Amino acid sequence: MRSLQRPLQKGLYIAGDWLAAAVAWIIFFAFRKHTENVPFTELDNALLQDPTFFHSLLLIPPFWCVLHGLSGYYGIRRKTYMQDLSLSLKTCFSGTLILFFLIILDDNIGRYTDY
Repeated sequence: MRSLQRPLQKGLYIAGDWLAAAVAWIIFFAFRKHTENVPFTELDNALLQDPTFFHSLLLIPPFWCVLHGLSGYYGIRRKTYMQDLSLSLKTCFSGTLILFFLIILDDNIGRYTDY
């Protein structure tokens, strides 16, 4: 029984991270559209008509899952809450920097303070 719990727990971690990354990306993409002067009432149309939204939605959750996997986060072992928090913060900071320089830096902006 114990041998089945570890793969199940790892799968639940990955599925949870996948879902959280997808939801966070949808919210972030909607926020970016809103900062481009798209009213809240038209955000759903703006998102559904943007092919970049769907492409990024297919790429961003696997990016985060792979990054967490490479950092060793999915290794089911005993660790303290502080070790877990530290690893999560380091991984999220690294991933955010990567996404900023790969995706967000090429946005059309009016002023440098918009970043």
